Amino acid sequence: MTCVLVADDAPNVRQLLCVILAPQYTVIEARDGTEALALLLEHQPPLAILDVSMPGQSGLDVCRALRSDPRTQATGVLVITANGTPDDQAKALAAGADAFLAKPFSPAAMLRAVESLKTARVAASPESH
Repeated sequence: MTCVLVADDAPNVRQLLCVILAPQYTVIEARDGTEALALLLEHQPPLAILDVSMPGQSGLDVCRALRSDPRTQATGVLVITANGTPDDQAKALAAGADAFLAKPFSPAAMLRAVESLKTARVAASPESH
C-alpha cells in the first residue's frame, strides 16, 4: 500500500484526511511543518499532503526543503490551504508543489488529486522506465 504523509495543524483536518485516504493508503500524520519534514526524511513516503499554514515551518517551507534534498526530491507534493486564490496557488507551485487543492475540499476531489499525483509520480519514476 502506498504511504502518504498528511501534515496539518488542525486535528479535524488530519482526521478527515485519514478517513478519506486510509482505505487505500498507509497514512503518516504530522502536526506541523517541523514534524512533517522529520517524518518525510525518516520514512521517505512517495506522497505528501502539506497544509500551507502550520506552526514552525509552513507547508511551502517543507516543500522547498523536500525539493532541495536529493533523498526527497521525487516526493509528490499536494499543497492544501484555506486560501485558494490564484496567487496562493502560484506560490505553492513556485515552492515546488505538484498539485494544489483549496479547503474545503470534497473527499472525491481529494482522492482524485492524490491518485493523479500518484500516477504522475509512478510514470516519472526511473524504476518505471
